[in-house]
Amino acid sequence: MRCPKAHKLIGEYLDKALRPKDQAKLQKHLGTCPDCRSLLKDFQGIAEQVQALDTLSPSEDNWPQILSKVQ
Repeated sequence: MRCPKAHKLIGEYLDKALRPKDQAKLQKHLGTCPDCRSLLKDFQGIAEQVQALDTLSPSEDNWPQILSKVQ
């Protein structure tokens, strides 16, 4: 596997959405490529930070304006 292909698969890998065959190929590549391992580590850090964010919802006063823009 080459790095551009690995880069495309890393997101699916983090989401646990890769087919077993692709997962095995990516893991093999990650074992030999420090650049892709670094990218994976960066993505993992971003995912952890996103999960730690509070869930925000618009206030009740904002809903009419939001709904008018959607319709």
